[in-house]
Amino acid sequence: MYAQRQSKIEKVRAIADGKWDVVFGAFPQLSTAIKKAPQQVPCPVSPNAKKSSTQFRFFKDWVQTGGAYHNKDGAMPDGIEVVSWIEGCSKSEAMDTIVSILGGDISTVSDEQIRWKQQQMQQAREQYCDEEEKLKRMNRVRGVAQTSIPAAQAPELHAYLRSRGLKGDFSKLPNTIRYHNRLRYPTSFREEGDNRNPWYSAMLGTFRDKDGKNCSLHRTFLSNGKKAPEKKTKLLMSPPWDIRGGYIAMDDPIVYEAEDGLDLAIIGYCEGMETALAIREATGIPMRPHYSSSLLKLASGVVVQGVPKHRTLITLWGDNDRSGDGQTTVQELAERLREEGYLVEVFVPDYEIPEGKTSVDWLDVYVEEGAVGFPIELSQSVGINAF
Repeated sequence: MYAQRQSKIEKVRAIADGKWDVVFGAFPQLSTAIKKAPQQVPCPVSPNAKKSSTQFRFFKDWVQTGGAYHNKDGAMPDGIEVVSWIEGCSKSEAMDTIVSILGGDISTVSDEQIRWKQQQMQQAREQYCDEEEKLKRMNRVRGVAQTSIPAAQAPELHAYLRSRGLKGDFSKLPNTIRYHNRLRYPTSFREEGDNRNPWYSAMLGTFRDKDGKNCSLHRTFLSNGKKAPEKKTKLLMSPPWDIRGGYIAMDDPIVYEAEDGLDLAIIGYCEGMETALAIREATGIPMRPHYSSSLLKLASGVVVQGVPKHRTLITLWGDNDRSGDGQTTVQELAERLREEGYLVEVFVPDYEIPEGKTSVDWLDVYVEEGAVGFPIELSQSVGINAF
């Protein structure tokens, strides 16, 4: 079933990629976003959106990929997700709508057409921004990184993590997690006329692309050891190149001798940094957070020198979302990674979502139950010691 669904996606992308301006032109609510792309515009799906409140924008390569970003709902890396979001429908229904708009017939799309389109799209991603803009973005990221300190040395960050329910020895935090005592908050995420002081401290996560190159920084804005008083406190700095398949660097996979006497590599994937820290404290499993469900969905497998894929275990820790997005994300990712030859285990909290909340994640489980609420644990002689 998964292979058929992927085939449909590949065929729809083969006829739509490079023509998303035509697809989105069929939706009047997107006309302002199309006209002003890639600038931010008011939310196209909220009937009460103020004209002065900019929340939505297309990516720079939107005609090729259909990708967009919403301040509240996050990244939508391709046009299928955007149409699903605009229409409030499933992705399968969105794909049918896209085919109808383009007047195509995906049954006639050949494997050769798909391969050609994928090569074309890869070239478009490699030209994510021009060299001058790429250099500017790299310098901005480098400037913040070079003026930061290791999270292990940052008492305010320790206070924040403690307030979230984490319990470990924060002097042992990985060096890829950083702290900055003064960063400017992007005021474009605020309502027009909000003139509050835009300077905060921040927890930083080193973001790497699918090839393991540092390319951006994930920022969690802080104020006095708590989340900053902003609607959106977690933001990624503009990357200089494509980040699909990328992740926030936290741990490398652990390789150990399994019960059969052969080496086994293990790593865990999840959405957020705090959730990843909770999982590694509770289980000892090395973690790789991905910032959002959209980027987690696009996660790449991990290459461990000397260990084949069929001896590499990727544990996926999904959120239990009321919308079902967290569960769907890890299940679809699991099936793709298994097809690539990896061992995969999926874990989603078996908890009822409290009234007034939209989800339960593994950090919530850790706060409520501690390590006993987790389904697996690495031996202390093997796993991460966060204490």
